[in-house]
Amino acid sequence: MKGTQAFIKSQCPSAVYVHCCSHSLDLVLSKSLDIPEIRAAVTGVQSACLFCKHSAKRVDGLMQAVERMCPESRHSRLKQYCATRWVERHDSIFVFFELYEPLLNVLNSHGELSLVHQITDPQFIVPVVNGHA
Repeated sequence: MKGTQAFIKSQCPSAVYVHCCSHSLDLVLSKSLDIPEIRAAVTGVQSACLFCKHSAKRVDGLMQAVERMCPESRHSRLKQYCATRWVERHDSIFVFFELYEPLLNVLNSHGELSLVHQITDPQFIVPVVNGHA
């Protein structure tokens, strides 16, 4: 036996192992990816982030669209969806929602109609809006 849990169990066999709150929440969020609508939302956010991340021209286009369409925004770049940290997952959805209109503008101007369709689909929008609320 290895680890803290095993050591405690060897010293006190009646001890019950319970995940900490953060780990429990992370397990629930990871399990939520089994729901098709949640998986579609995560995939859409990741796809949009990757689209902008791999091109300086696209990053600049998004920054200009943000300045033009929502100058009060605190963000000018999308935040990558983190697979392991639930707080960063949450933040990426908030930033995505904040930059949604400028992002659509950039995607349309680059002719990325399949990605536009993906992130305007109701099965994408409902989980993202509910995650933002």
